[in-house]
Amino acid sequence: MSDKGRCAGAQDALWPSSLSAHSLSEDWARSRVLIFPDAGHQVGVPPHLPALTTVAHPLTGTSLFLGGLRSSNATARYRTWNATLAFLSEHSNP
Repeated sequence: MSDKGRCAGAQDALWPSSLSAHSLSEDWARSRVLIFPDAGHQVGVPPHLPALTTVAHPLTGTSLFLGGLRSSNATARYRTWNATLAFLSEHSNP
């Protein structure tokens, strides 16, 4: 696994996360990019939380569309979580 990794959902409705992930990776030559085509904004959230496509803003209560399909968001979370655990295992002291 690379020293660094970036992940994003290509259907992120809040901001262009897949473009940003690629842009950051260009700056860091040893990085790996995981782009999930049908996932939305909450790709990096642990997989044991609900894979939502809409949430209520914590202050205003306004609905925020996060993008993606629930099944794709869940898959992306699972794969991202496993990649994170592998990274931590590889780079932590014994």
